[in-house]
Amino acid sequence: MLKRMYANSAYRARIFNITMLICGYGFGQGSIFLAQTWLMTHDSLHLLSLFGTHFSFAMFGIILVEAGSLVTLARHSASVFGQNKSNELCRQGLWQKFWEVTAFRFALSIMVIISIIFYALIYSMDEFSRNYAIFAAPAFVVWSFNGAGLLDGLKLSGISGISGSIAYIASASALLLTQHVSLPMAGAVLGAAFSAGYILTVCVQVVALHASGWTVQFRRPTRVGISVAAHDGFALLGSTLPGQFYFRGQLLLCSAWLGPVPTAILVYVKQIIAAATQLIGFIRRVEFPALVARLSSDSNNPIATIMNAQRLGTWLSGIVAGIVFSGGLVLSQVHNTLPAGLPFYSAAFSITIVSSSIVLALQQGVSALGLYRSLFFRSVVSTAAGLFVSYILIKPFNLIGVLVADLVSAAIGVIIFTLYFRNKSQ
Repeated sequence: MLKRMYANSAYRARIFNITMLICGYGFGQGSIFLAQTWLMTHDSLHLLSLFGTHFSFAMFGIILVEAGSLVTLARHSASVFGQNKSNELCRQGLWQKFWEVTAFRFALSIMVIISIIFYALIYSMDEFSRNYAIFAAPAFVVWSFNGAGLLDGLKLSGISGISGSIAYIASASALLLTQHVSLPMAGAVLGAAFSAGYILTVCVQVVALHASGWTVQFRRPTRVGISVAAHDGFALLGSTLPGQFYFRGQLLLCSAWLGPVPTAILVYVKQIIAAATQLIGFIRRVEFPALVARLSSDSNNPIATIMNAQRLGTWLSGIVAGIVFSGGLVLSQVHNTLPAGLPFYSAAFSITIVSSSIVLALQQGVSALGLYRSLFFRSVVSTAAGLFVSYILIKPFNLIGVLVADLVSAAIGVIIFTLYFRNKSQ
């Protein structure tokens, strides 16, 4: 009876956390999407283009500062929680690890800010960019103290997910407020909103930890501990950075060669595709434990095992792609206030939901086998190929060149991962 009650409680906790993660993503990305839709339909494409590019790079800075600590801290806190959450030595060890990871993240945040200053000195930044960078800079420092990984490991990932939406909602609200102000003022307000959102996020995390009986305790970081945190952080960054560079590189090419209107359309369309692929990503996370178990027991035909274990996410990607494609066709017939080409590109890019889902399935297979270096190398190759094709095609073929680049990148990813698995099974 007690076992059944515990199992039911654990199941309800998992459902709650998954629901909250999805809601947090929906609130955060949804607010940005709605704000961008408002600007798109009210002919504020220049502001949308500027915001989309700067917000994207600001989020890239946040990812750099995070440095995979969502995984490392979650693993450590889950281990402590599973051993004895009331043991004081375990608690001290947890906070020791936290402050060592934080010291490493703080150093990264300073490096990010120095890189921004260095870029500003070399290149002439316009007033919007300069103001956004100045007022967004505090967010990187503040985020180095975040406790999202601790919350995940302590089975409070739902709170982590909901709190993660705050910065998005703050930026979306500021975006609506700056529609009719000068660009320098808009840059300052949007940058300040970005920082305020992350300050509030960290405060909510600290309160949540305290309410759960894990009041923050300072422990002096050790040199060895910081070194371990840096080693783990750089290893995890290596597996995530290629994909993060890819879209931002396309944004820079589009902004430089095509101008604000195509860039705004690309930002908007990619926002739709990102939301769809993130949904598939949630399914892949659910499928992952079963994938690990099946690969460990059946390694004779890894490709078939990988695709069969993740068939739900693959089928869902096809359904979602069909919905996005149909939505683009409907918009082309009923909405005349949208920029020319937006419905067409929304429908055309829907195919990349399926292609990226297949690549993600193969990447999950590599991760399930613990082959992180192989994952990093092959991810870099497919990403570099996509950026190269973007560079070649974006100017003569407009956003169709970006679509072709996305498909080429996915095709190369499928080929090199498939060859890798075939070679391993021989």
